[in-house]
Amino acid sequence: MRTVMNIQVLRGIAAMMVVVHHAIGQIPGIEKTFVGLFGHANVWASGVDIFFLISGFVIALTIAKPKLSVTDFITGRIARIVPLYWVFTLLLAAGALLVPSALKTTQITTPTLLKSLFFIPHTNLTFTDQIWPILVPGWSLNYEMFFYAVVAVGLVAYRECLLSYLTTIFVTLVAIGLVSRFKAPIAVTYVDPLMLLFLFGTVLAAAHQRGIFARHAWLTWCLLVGVLVLAGPQLSAKAGMETVQVFAGCTLIVTGALALEGQGRALTARLPLLLGDASYSIYLSHLFVLGAVRALWGKLHLPDTGPVAMTLYFAVALLACATAGIIIYRTLEQPLLTAARSLQRSGSKRTALNAR
Repeated sequence: MRTVMNIQVLRGIAAMMVVVHHAIGQIPGIEKTFVGLFGHANVWASGVDIFFLISGFVIALTIAKPKLSVTDFITGRIARIVPLYWVFTLLLAAGALLVPSALKTTQITTPTLLKSLFFIPHTNLTFTDQIWPILVPGWSLNYEMFFYAVVAVGLVAYRECLLSYLTTIFVTLVAIGLVSRFKAPIAVTYVDPLMLLFLFGTVLAAAHQRGIFARHAWLTWCLLVGVLVLAGPQLSAKAGMETVQVFAGCTLIVTGALALEGQGRALTARLPLLLGDASYSIYLSHLFVLGAVRALWGKLHLPDTGPVAMTLYFAVALLACATAGIIIYRTLEQPLLTAARSLQRSGSKRTALNAR
């Protein structure tokens, strides 16, 4: 499958948006300065929403391959997501066990560790009002894995009308969530409106495959409009208006990026593409890196208030997270992915031989 360059770049941007979102709250003085200058900071958390849209887009292109088997799809997704996530989850658990003073607020039990490793939504023991695994960024992977499971079922039973099947499933789940008052973490997760972003991504993939973005140049303006919608005054959370604003802004941004590529304006600069390649490593590792930056900031008694201190802090934090993510991508994620895919291919060959 040919890489869509602008989508790959957007992966890196989304990852760095999440880094900014979490970097803001690391040092109280920096946070106060940032919010005072720029207002609400929730816009940066929208990087995860962009990830969901991209995931829906990529999966829709992946399953368009006529010879793709359900087994290959499932094993391919596991190879892509699980190894690196397990490494960081187990690293966090080991740190909490061996160096508890460094992770004072982290609470881990055997059940929460197992639920985290196997993508079972549950209430976080530290943040008791949140449905998070012990490795906090992994909360989005609970949604991802459910999406993959729904797609896998569709490949078995509804391959010829997959988009209609996905639309029915996710619209129904979200509708149930809007009229119900579920409290169980699993139920709350799987009826969340966030599920619609995967669906929007699959719709954009269908438009991309049909050449719509190549035929309509005016769609490139969606990128600018999406940025303005996302960065504009935050709408009230009442009646879900804040969610509508975020969904609309993120969908328009991805649409505009696809339209630019359709018009022959793909960004091919090496660094943005490298950040896109390393986006998963950046996403999983950035809280570890931000914790180290915060500790260093306090140990060196660096300034923590005012625009200059804020600028310096963000420059250091973003550079550290990006650099660490790229190193982890090249030294850990790529080898793990290569090994996992090698095992996947070996399993596929054995299955084919047994079938013969």
